[in-house]
Amino acid sequence: MSFIRKSLLVNSSAFVGILFGILQTVIVTRVLGPEGVGRYSLVLAALILVTQLFSFGLPLSYLYHCQKDRGRQRTYLMNAFWLVLFSGLAGGCVLSYLIYSHNDYFGTFPFWIHLLVAFYIPISIESMVGRNDLMVDLEARRLSAMNLTTHIGHVLFVALFYVFGLLTVNQAILSFCLMGVIRLVMGSVWMRRKLAFGLLPDRKTSKDLLLMGIRQSWADLAVLVNGKISLLVIRYVLDDFEQVGYFSRGQRIALLVITAGQAVLPMLFSRWAGISADKLPEHVQRVLRFCFALVVCLAAGLLIFGKWILIILYGREFLPALMPMLILMPGTGLYLISRALIQLLGSRGRPEISAGLLLISSGLTAGLSFVLTPIWSISGAAAAELTGNVVLLVLLLLVIRRLFNVQLRQCFLMNKQDFRVIYKQLFSRSKRRV
Repeated sequence: MSFIRKSLLVNSSAFVGILFGILQTVIVTRVLGPEGVGRYSLVLAALILVTQLFSFGLPLSYLYHCQKDRGRQRTYLMNAFWLVLFSGLAGGCVLSYLIYSHNDYFGTFPFWIHLLVAFYIPISIESMVGRNDLMVDLEARRLSAMNLTTHIGHVLFVALFYVFGLLTVNQAILSFCLMGVIRLVMGSVWMRRKLAFGLLPDRKTSKDLLLMGIRQSWADLAVLVNGKISLLVIRYVLDDFEQVGYFSRGQRIALLVITAGQAVLPMLFSRWAGISADKLPEHVQRVLRFCFALVVCLAAGLLIFGKWILIILYGREFLPALMPMLILMPGTGLYLISRALIQLLGSRGRPEISAGLLLISSGLTAGLSFVLTPIWSISGAAAAELTGNVVLLVLLLLVIRRLFNVQLRQCFLMNKQDFRVIYKQLFSRSKRRV
């Protein structure tokens, strides 16, 4: 199967996953209301950030090393497994304590939620290793199945709690955490023949995985901080869960521009890690042209119909989310392109560049958020995030032009050759990858 076919298969499943995700979001939002959604979104933001921090980039490092040396895949897998287990448990305990000790910021939760948080983080990171094991050989069908099953499971859990009148912030968090369990179970089944629990970590392999992982993780962590910083600042500055809830729903709709596209990003990492240097610029330019075309079409549709989408999904109670949503929309589209370029730098062993640029962008977003949020409330936070995303993309484009000889003039408008290549990849039986 060609790379484009695999990308479309994974992206199509991601699109179906978006539909299930929207259904889950509608139920949760309408039941919990602005304040409940604010508490729920804040905990999820913390879960995602701490999971990435304590993964130390090991899942992506595992994928990187397997692409370079397939013969040692099992050794890399088991070293990653044990390292992730210990680091994940440490991260779970840290976050559980933070939520407990800072209940004035996060709100008060029962003991079982703190226990759930402690175990979710190692489970989630292990599931990332399982997903990236599928990425080694670009097993698109299994990746699609994992993505769809996870989203369907999430909707079913939320729907069951709703039907029995049990859906609260706590049960919504539980439903989210169960997604990690589903991913882990499926990944474990598919890679069970590679697992060898008697194979303990060795110093050299663990060191190699950790060093590359830490280099990779700073970029991924900065990506998440860049996306979550506004939410955290709003809670700190405005001290109002309702405003957090409004912003999170507006951000959620704006992120529809990039949610499906993000499913293909790890595939780009795998593809670009193995492509020769002479073919890389042309492939990158083609991918960017397609990304820009996709972003323009999706963003235009959401800008036109965004208000009605907001009302239909969440109700008029969430109309205060409209303005930040419209402000965020262009920036989230550009952010998808930035994520593709971050994958490029990581795949070529230069993740520290991405991390540095993301830190600049995140610092700018945070600084502007602290200045603009007290003045314009959540619209000010949205403007700060938009500015940060624009600056990030400009910096990344300048870097890849210099490092990989990518011609920026060839990155924006699709041409006839692009359509011919897409047609050939979709309908030709040739196994040649593009």
